[in-house]
This record gives sequence, structure tokens and C-alpha cells, in this order.
Amino acid sequence: MKVDQEKVTEALQAVEKLCQHCGLHTETCYVAVAMRSLSTLKCGEDSTSK
Repeated sequence: MKVDQEKVTEALQAVEKLCQHCGLHTETCYVAVAMRSLSTLKCGEDSTSK
């Protein structure tokens, strides 16, 4: 499976912007994305922390 590096970079940048906008830790955001739960992640709340 070939990965389009440009699209991947774009997606990562979009995630980073969202994280910064929401004031969330980037690591937390990446974890949420990896877990496919970004759509349920709301600004101001960190649903992945325990």
C-alpha cells in the first residue's frame, strides 16, 4: 500500500492546528487521532486522560 506523503503531512498539520486551537496537548491529539476518536474530541476537554 502506497502512502501519499503530501496528504499525510497535510493531515498531520490539520491535526496540529486543531490541537493548538483547542489548547490541547499535541500528543493527546495524536493519540485521539490514532484511536480514530478525533471526531468525539471536543475543545476544552481531554477525554483520553485517565
